[in-house]
Amino acid sequence: MAIFGKGDQSRVNETLQMIQNAPDLTPVIRQQIVTLVNNRFPRLTQQNRQTYHQLSSELSVKDNIAPGVPRGSEAQREMRRAICLLWMTIGHEQGINLMAAIRQRAQQGMTLQPNALGAAFSDVMLKAGVVAANVGGQYVFQELETHPARFLNQYRIIVLGLTTGGDRLSTAPNGNYQNVLNFHFQYDGADDRFALAGTANGTQHYGADYAFPTASIPAVHWSNVPGVGAAPGNFNGVLGCELTGATFALTTQFTGCAFSWTDHGGTIRASHISPAGGGPTSYPGGGNALARRLMLPAHGKMANAGNTALTVFGAGAGNAPAVRGGNPFYPDRLVNSFKWASIVGMDKGGNGWRFYLQVIGDPNNIQEARRIM
Repeated sequence: MAIFGKGDQSRVNETLQMIQNAPDLTPVIRQQIVTLVNNRFPRLTQQNRQTYHQLSSELSVKDNIAPGVPRGSEAQREMRRAICLLWMTIGHEQGINLMAAIRQRAQQGMTLQPNALGAAFSDVMLKAGVVAANVGGQYVFQELETHPARFLNQYRIIVLGLTTGGDRLSTAPNGNYQNVLNFHFQYDGADDRFALAGTANGTQHYGADYAFPTASIPAVHWSNVPGVGAAPGNFNGVLGCELTGATFALTTQFTGCAFSWTDHGGTIRASHISPAGGGPTSYPGGGNALARRLMLPAHGKMANAGNTALTVFGAGAGNAPAVRGGNPFYPDRLVNSFKWASIVGMDKGGNGWRFYLQVIGDPNNIQEARRIM
């Protein structure tokens, strides 16, 4: 005997119809979201039906609306149900262990004031689209490419980079300084952020992913820079990753590392040098001291860019000229606490390479997001 009634199925189906007809994303992506919901909440077994009944019960605005929050119009009630349904679907797709974090966001559907529902619905639709299908990930990734500053001011990202190619820039240079790899754009529901990862899903199942080629700039421990010697070191042997062969560039997140670049002969080369981690000793004075050393004309040059002096964007210190909208550096974590910083680059529309920064503070707020070159 089925343990759910017509009301259960009607409530879910009506919510899915609303999602299918929404103005967000594209018809194809909306259909993929509907398919994901149906796949995550089948009704084949008794356990399935119990889960489905519980889901439908949680979509009831009448039974779950928070005290003092108006139920609103029918269209607003539909959005409340959809917000709850989509977050629950993301949670079930990415792992039941995430449900505590996801459930809190699902409850927004029953706690938000009516004038906040539209933005919350569009937000979860965007994220569900990425989880549901690679076409959804492509759509959102193109939003990042087209409007990078706006995207990074609105959505958290994390770069989960790879060490692949690091030997070309450190202890075993071979004259090949390109490092184009396939990365994956996904949505991480546990931390409510978009991941740009060298490995799809990694240790956590995120759902669908959109693969894209990127110039991957591997981190090099300061002691592995060719010819550096002992601290404070001579960094005239820095080798930069050539930003060619792709229109997107990534390097793993920053907590004290120095990012630098040169423009030599029309080719942009970039380096990511770490003061700690990945080597035997930490740099004396940490990331700030490392950045200041790299800035010295006599001690910071890119050997595979005609020994051009480095443009440095480091932890609390930098010499990048004409930096847009802020300092020529990201915060020094030892002075201004934050969780991590990300730098992404893109060369779109023939405008040349542009780099963008996002700093994630504590607790998980976007502390800073801007173009830096």
